[in-house]
Amino acid sequence: MNAHEQSIVDTRLRNPCATLEQIGRKYSVSSERIRQVLKKNNTPTKAAKSTEYKCNNCGKIFKGTIGTPRLFCSRKCWSEYHHVTLICQYCGQPFKRRISRSLKGQFIFCSRECMGKYVGRNYGFVAHPENIRRGIHATR
Repeated sequence: MNAHEQSIVDTRLRNPCATLEQIGRKYSVSSERIRQVLKKNNTPTKAAKSTEYKCNNCGKIFKGTIGTPRLFCSRKCWSEYHHVTLICQYCGQPFKRRISRSLKGQFIFCSRECMGKYVGRNYGFVAHPENIRRGIHATR
C-alpha cells in the first residue's frame, strides 16, 4: 500500500461518517476509486450512520443502534406520545386511549359497560316508556 492509499484509509478511519464522494473530493479522485482503495485494504466502504437520536416525546438525546433510527428513548415515551387522556361521557372517569382511536365516534366511553348503560338510558325503553306499554321489543 502506497502513501496515497494509506492516507485515504486513515481519512476513512478518522471520519467514519464521511461519504466516499466527500473523501474523493479531498483527494481529487472519484468515489469509485476511493471505494476500490478501501475495499482492497479491508476498510468499511459505507459511511457509518449517526447513533445519536432525539426523543420525539421528551426531547432527550439518546444513543441508538446503527440502522433504522429510533424515534423514542423508551416505551414509556412512546406510550405518552401515542395516547391521550379522555373523559368517559357516562361515568365521568378519565381514561387513556390511542390517538388514532380517540376520535372515531361521536361518543367516547371508557368501557362497553358504560356505552351499554348510556345507550339503554338514552335510546332504550327507559327513554321511550310508551314502547313498554305497547309490547314492542327489540328483535334480532
